[in-house]
Amino acid sequence: MSCGVCGADASQGAQRHGLALCEACLSGDLPHVRAATSWTVAEHSRSEPQRDANGRVVGTQFRYELELGGGPTLDIKATFKREGALQKVRKWVLKEPQVGDARFDDVVYIQGTDGDTLRSLLGPSGRACILELVELGGVVTVTGSRVRVETRQADPVDLVAWRVPLLCLKAVAAR
Repeated sequence: MSCGVCGADASQGAQRHGLALCEACLSGDLPHVRAATSWTVAEHSRSEPQRDANGRVVGTQFRYELELGGGPTLDIKATFKREGALQKVRKWVLKEPQVGDARFDDVVYIQGTDGDTLRSLLGPSGRACILELVELGGVVTVTGSRVRVETRQADPVDLVAWRVPLLCLKAVAAR
């Protein structure tokens, strides 16, 4: 069995989001992915002071961004984020695409192109990846050959928790 991300032997790895993953991809090893695929990888993590209305520092906000590029270019530009009150109103006014998965449709707001490419990306594996990233607090963007996730949160980011679903989403998009 070969890895759904890099093509390496996945007999010692595990399944995630319907894809067999080798141990390196399962651990979010970005140098391995960079070496084994034609993808580009850009990852940024930093902390920023969080200020109150008076400008006083009241805590720290962690910002994390990961973008994977390269591979086939898709005819798509879409953003996926947690559905809030504003998005619930927009959903009915702008006719947000629904995928027929009640949990996904309730949690994830889709903004962008609709069509066959979006529907193929939102098969069971793609939905699972996006849902996991959105539930972690991320905003996922898919544009052409790039998939990207970004977040700002109060706690430090568990890099593997973010890397693995995005690697799987990129692999699904590259099919």
